[in-house]
Amino acid sequence: MTSITVVNELLYVSLRKIAEKKFGIKGYRDFRLLVSDKGYEPFEKEIAGVAGLLEDSAVSIIADHQDLDELIEVMRSHNLLPTDAQIALTCRASGIRAIATFDRDFERVPWLQILK
Repeated sequence: MTSITVVNELLYVSLRKIAEKKFGIKGYRDFRLLVSDKGYEPFEKEIAGVAGLLEDSAVSIIADHQDLDELIEVMRSHNLLPTDAQIALTCRASGIRAIATFDRDFERVPWLQILK
């Protein structure tokens, strides 16, 4: 299972890397301008590939946990960025106890085991 936040991050990072290789895009602003100008047409193959990978891997997408007070508390108590806190909360609410990540920030979350 994965949350929609994780899928968003996967798509964003993948498309940014592709834009860097195809168009020499280096930052968020340039990527945003490219999407504003050309839309996602230059990335249709890659978007389909990511979607296919998730489907082929039988990944279930779960709704993110929605509680602003908890989000802020987890951000503060574990020194996490908002997206990481959202992922941690969604895992806790969904009974997910282990995640595969290279993000060492999740090591500060006591209810998650990190699979490296």
